[in-house]
Amino acid sequence: QLRWEAEVVEYVQCLWEKSRPRSKKIEPTDKLGINVPLLGPRFVPPSYLHIQKRAGLGHRVLEPMTQYIKPLNVIHPFYYPQLATCPRCGSDKETSWEGWTSTGARELHGLICEETALGAQLRCNICKESAKMKKGNTKNTPGDDDAGAQASETADLEGGIPIFFYRCALTRDLFDLLVEMRPSTTSAGLEERIRQLHLLEHKRRMLEYLEVAGDPLGYADKSISGEMITEVFLNVSARTRKGESEGYLKTLSAICGSLDNTFKAASKATLTNRDRQKSKELRGGILSVLNEDNQIIAWTRTNAEITELLQGLKRRHNILNVPQPKMMVADNCCQVRNAVTSAMPETDSKLDVWHFSAR
Repeated sequence: QLRWEAEVVEYVQCLWEKSRPRSKKIEPTDKLGINVPLLGPRFVPPSYLHIQKRAGLGHRVLEPMTQYIKPLNVIHPFYYPQLATCPRCGSDKETSWEGWTSTGARELHGLICEETALGAQLRCNICKESAKMKKGNTKNTPGDDDAGAQASETADLEGGIPIFFYRCALTRDLFDLLVEMRPSTTSAGLEERIRQLHLLEHKRRMLEYLEVAGDPLGYADKSISGEMITEVFLNVSARTRKGESEGYLKTLSAICGSLDNTFKAASKATLTNRDRQKSKELRGGILSVLNEDNQIIAWTRTNAEITELLQGLKRRHNILNVPQPKMMVADNCCQVRNAVTSAMPETDSKLDVWHFSAR
């Protein structure tokens, strides 16, 4: 693995030296020749076919270790020039690249197999001078940033940049899958599916090798855990979807509102412990308020908060400068009438049509 990473680093460094601009004020004049192969930023180890065709020695040079070399994702200014911006001060004038990160490649959770990532270090002279003025210390300055760490704060860049968190890192394909699939399944269930994908890839590689030789090695790959899946999804929800949902919810109003307790949706909110035992936290159901367009305009956990929920809805109508709802429909109008009258005196409380017909 280390030899593979070293060869990739030498290749990328060669491309960078031949094409990088010598000054930020001028455009790069050196272009790569047409006979120079342009690979990356994701480098996949050579297959047995490459070894057979290039070495010309047949089965004698085939080793099973080749199948256990992990792909390497390179985060370098040659592929991502937009990363040459300091993540702390936002400056792109006084920044320079200071070689590769000294800690080596970082483990990267992938969709079908585990991968690695290696980035270059970015130095910001502005942050360096600022640190000198504050602390008088020139070592470990804030301007020494890893391009991989910066990529975690710029998740909206090109899809090839991996996503980095404090505890783990994952490829963009796996990140997109977790964000889209997590609401429809549990973290433990998604963890098991990803593990099966890893095992399927391992068996595929094993079959490829067994066609020409035996495989004495065993399966030792470790996929992303359910705990990390939950952390990734909650992090994305807190940064993006939560704010968007709250902003959109504040723009909705109602002429006729419908109060309804939903137990089916609440039963899906389950927690799984380390022993894979599931527990339900929302036992009382979810009380939601729908408008005439069948849009959820407000919700709460328990019936004890109905008055507070309706007071907030009334305050929203006043801010939006729209009339208060003419009526609130519920399947238990007798129980919610006092709450509706207390929060919205001008709003009537009625029984919904379905329960009226049933009576």
